[in-house]
Amino acid sequence: MNADNEFDKIINRMTGNPPMKVKKQSRSGALFGVIMGASIISAIGGTILMFLNNILVNSFPSADFLQPGIGFIDAYKFFFLVLVLKIIFISLNNIQKNS
Repeated sequence: MNADNEFDKIINRMTGNPPMKVKKQSRSGALFGVIMGASIISAIGGTILMFLNNILVNSFPSADFLQPGIGFIDAYKFFFLVLVLKIIFISLNNIQKNS
């Protein structure tokens, strides 16, 4: 028994309104939303990573291994890769817990 559905049924009977139908999102729309969300998170994370690398480069000017620094596209790709790997490992961990 879902308490939310029962509550909605009671309210609809009291007000006399027909039940509202919620339109389900298509799979392609859901996939597009997930990809856009991951892209936005990766852009923000890549920007932060780029600024942190810039701070390190400016803090240690004689460290040749830090030069020339990391650009936005490389930071974006790296953060996206780390995000995808983290999601895969979390999913595998949840599957192991459930089985």
